[in-house]
Amino acid sequence: MTRARIAGGVGVIVILLLALAAGYRILRKDAGSGSGTARAGTSSTAPAEAHPGFLYGRITTVDGATFEGRLRWGRGEEAFWGDYFNGARKENQWAAHVPAERLPTERRPFEIFGVQFGGREQPANLGRLFMVRFGDIARIEA
Repeated sequence: MTRARIAGGVGVIVILLLALAAGYRILRKDAGSGSGTARAGTSSTAPAEAHPGFLYGRITTVDGATFEGRLRWGRGEEAFWGDYFNGARKENQWAAHVPAERLPTERRPFEIFGVQFGGREQPANLGRLFMVRFGDIARIEA
């Protein structure tokens, strides 16, 4: 009789844990489903949610539709004024205006057992990186 009671108790605990896990997943799914954007003229945030650190904006699509409100990244992650915008260019358009003999070069020898062999001289990488806080950007145009 004791084994039956233990098995029944374990079964009830397992069912309760599964119900709690399912409820938690449903709550998390509902909390993360809001996109944070709305049609122009409508408010996407309640006054209680307004905070000066959140990143707000207006986006106009190619079709002419306008969306404005609080911006979010990916799965509902808030966007803040201190977040960074990163960009990179693989080529430098200004390098074409520099005489070839003045462009920087790199020599990359290869090494085997501590002995360096040859390596040819090749143009240096002139790619450019760009990083700026969103709070410092006034406008981004495609």
